[in-house]
Amino acid sequence: EDGVPLLVALDHCGDDAAIDAHLSMLDHVMADGSHLDFSDNMSWTASVVRRTPGVSVEAELGKLAGEEDGLAVAERDAKMTDPDVVAEFVETTGVHALAVTVGNVHGA
Repeated sequence: EDGVPLLVALDHCGDDAAIDAHLSMLDHVMADGSHLDFSDNMSWTASVVRRTPGVSVEAELGKLAGEEDGLAVAERDAKMTDPDVVAEFVETTGVHALAVTVGNVHGA
């Protein structure tokens, strides 16, 4: 072993089974509930945080246009993050990081 630190991240995952199956090797998960409405996204994300102690959890609030990791969101389906709900989302879910949509796009 050469002592080089390694971080294993699961990016844009909205599948509980995939998160749970890989949990033992994860340092970070991007729990992507952006396909859910606000309340369901908040509830689901909070459940991911509770199930993943010791794992950094990032959530997505809003929908970025563009394509990343084989996921595509058409510009017409993109949704900006509402700044009025960010504090509630972070406090309720306990996420460590939040990906927001402020006019940015994937793949640009």
